[in-house]
Amino acid sequence: MFSIERQRSADRLDFFRQVEAREQDLHSQNHEKEGYILRAAEDIGGLRVLFYRSSPVDIYTYNVEAYMWPGNGGYRLSTTVATGEKPQVPALLDFVKDMHPIGAGAVAPSGAFCLDGLYLDKGNQRLLASMQATIREWHGARAWVSVLENENSLADEALDIHYDIERERNAAKDILAEDPSTASDPGYPKTVKSLRDGTRDLDGMPGQELVWKKVLNSGVEVYHLRWQTDTAPNGVTVGMDVGDEDDPVPSPRQEEIIALWDAILSTLRQR
Repeated sequence: MFSIERQRSADRLDFFRQVEAREQDLHSQNHEKEGYILRAAEDIGGLRVLFYRSSPVDIYTYNVEAYMWPGNGGYRLSTTVATGEKPQVPALLDFVKDMHPIGAGAVAPSGAFCLDGLYLDKGNQRLLASMQATIREWHGARAWVSVLENENSLADEALDIHYDIERERNAAKDILAEDPSTASDPGYPKTVKSLRDGTRDLDGMPGQELVWKKVLNSGVEVYHLRWQTDTAPNGVTVGMDVGDEDDPVPSPRQEEIIALWDAILSTLRQR
């Protein structure tokens, strides 16, 4: 699954200057075991693709960013893959083929998904539209809501409410099995603990709630909170994330985080 975001650039030259600056910034950041967090930068099918670690101690996931200029502006596509997985470049290229600029007489066909200057002729693509807001005075905290488009496509396990927590647990086990010494790395998760996991109805809407807490060896605490309609993966997901794995700023107390989460969910209404 890929995220798409339009980049604010004056023109094509300015856009690729920003991409180059992004690449240089990643290359300047050291990694404790691999030299630099940037692992590769390649030109693939008209895209500039960057593969990098999310932090100086991360050894079990890659972030992938692909930059493109389809004619009317610059766009960034991003995703995250586990170290043991082959980055989904072929899937990314297939996805890009369905993206077309709007403007200069171009009109999006009926049923297409429009996104800030582009339309996506989605066919059987499963699309997730979302919006998010940062939480003031809380470091590394955001709340968001997403809605799934195209319920007739094949199910995607990445959209399951338990996908992220299971991936984190399995990735940690796999890395530890390959190199037991990683158990002492500051960025290795000491615990990934579920705090809530069960059914929760909101304003008559049946759904599933999942809340989990990850504690790294460095002492950093990260919280992930999710609620999803029971019609998922063809419905609505509400989420909140608190904490930054790369920054040791203390998170708010767990009770405060849960209280805000419950307050957010209490505002949800059916239309």
